[in-house]
Amino acid sequence: MIPIKDETRLIDLTIGELKSVLSNIIRDTMSGCDVKDKEQDYVYGLKGICQLFGCSKNTAAKLKDGILKKAVYQDGRRILTDPVMARKLFNNYYSKKN
Repeated sequence: MIPIKDETRLIDLTIGELKSVLSNIIRDTMSGCDVKDKEQDYVYGLKGICQLFGCSKNTAAKLKDGILKKAVYQDGRRILTDPVMARKLFNNYYSKKN
């Protein structure tokens, strides 16, 4: 086994040594990053908006095109809604209305 130094050529490393070097580099790089434990949950489709607000599909479609427009991403037929932003927009709209 060749001691691994900065001057060691890549071609002189064995597969095991290369794996060790790469895993150390990845571990060191990832330790400095804030990794989310869980991806942000999205609500999918009109059905998801219905469940989020407890309303009908017709009302969900009106909300999607109206006050929730900034929280909704639509690509073709796929609808993704950020529930946290949707609740904030909904609460802001109705707090200003009252």
